[in-house]
Amino acid sequence: MNLRRLWEASLTKILLLLIIIALIVRPGWGYFLLAFLGWILLTFLSAPGVFWSYAAILIPNPDLGEKLLEKAVSYKPLIPTPYLTLGLSYARRRQWAKAIPLLEQVVTHSPKGKKTQNLIWLAEAYRAGGFYEKSLSTLEQLLTKGTQSMKVFLNLALVHLQLGHLPQALEYAEKARAGNLSATEPVLIQAKVHFKIGDYQQAKNDYQWVIEHLKYPVESLYWLGRCELELGEIDAAVDHLQTAVERITEDPLLADVTKEEAEEWLERARKVSNEKSDAQF
Repeated sequence: MNLRRLWEASLTKILLLLIIIALIVRPGWGYFLLAFLGWILLTFLSAPGVFWSYAAILIPNPDLGEKLLEKAVSYKPLIPTPYLTLGLSYARRRQWAKAIPLLEQVVTHSPKGKKTQNLIWLAEAYRAGGFYEKSLSTLEQLLTKGTQSMKVFLNLALVHLQLGHLPQALEYAEKARAGNLSATEPVLIQAKVHFKIGDYQQAKNDYQWVIEHLKYPVESLYWLGRCELELGEIDAAVDHLQTAVERITEDPLLADVTKEEAEEWLERARKVSNEKSDAQF
């Protein structure tokens, strides 16, 4: 098994060595082409998973490339590249049931010392796929190994938020923000925690900061309106909720909040505003 892994990992180095020798010796295009065809045949016969992985990279058609990657992983190669490429492709489309097993294989086949980023991708896939305990375990494994990056802290904050562990979510969000004071993601998590615990003024401050640092805020306007409604700032709440409804309607993919939910809270804010106006007369 180890010899097979070593061989599959060495095929790229063999190709690079052929190219270097060709550049130095200059045997002519005929000899180089013959050597290259020999490398292709050797790769196809001895490591079909690697062969189809290379073929997928060279194919400009994404759909065909994905099918070739699926063919590559069907041979169960012992290198991480085909699993990673295909797994990330599925992850971009949020096909977590397909992405997670592939990313698990990436971690299994990654050399020691090169697993950190792959473990982070796996933890993110677990979290996005709803496997929060697995994500938490993977992230804590990274912490144990001394990996204390913003990505790790941010994912820990998100997982704890999903699990309802609000103090831990806030703690890791603060650590994530310390790593990059201009990043909006940690502040959004802080805002969600503050809103959940009823600290609406601090949540409002968080959302205002985020809105100032985003080019085109959408969902944050909705939550800012919700905070203002809780604080009794009705006119501001109506204004921000109205803007949120308009922007969610324009592009629903920019928010996890649905248009219907935003409209419902806008109507509540308007009702409170009307009642307030009636009371003044």
